[in-house]
Amino acid sequence: MNEPELESHAAASRAPTFRISMDYFVEGRTTGCGWKQTEAKLRKTLDEAKRVGKFPAARKAQRMLELLPTRQARWHEVARSWNELASTRLTLKALTDWNDKRPSLKTISSAANPPLVAVASRLRHAH
Repeated sequence: MNEPELESHAAASRAPTFRISMDYFVEGRTTGCGWKQTEAKLRKTLDEAKRVGKFPAARKAQRMLELLPTRQARWHEVARSWNELASTRLTLKALTDWNDKRPSLKTISSAANPPLVAVASRLRHAH
């Protein structure tokens, strides 16, 4: 959506698809059902690895099970952040105003540092 040569109407039409996709992805990581499936798969992997004597795989599955609550908490942080971003940047008004506020790429450099690409806002005045 931030491609420098992308027409504003094309960028604005991509935004709803992006939002729907991200909402679906984030929802899968913030609901209990998604985490229960992950836990069940890890427990199955752990049990099978122990049964066939694949102890490195068993240790890895056990470690992943131990880290599951931390991963879940981090995903809840991601969801909060995403919801805040989506509710401010991907609203109907924000998409309507996309022409005036679409970011562009700008090169920043100094004699001591190589050029860096940074996002800078290109503001156009409405006529």
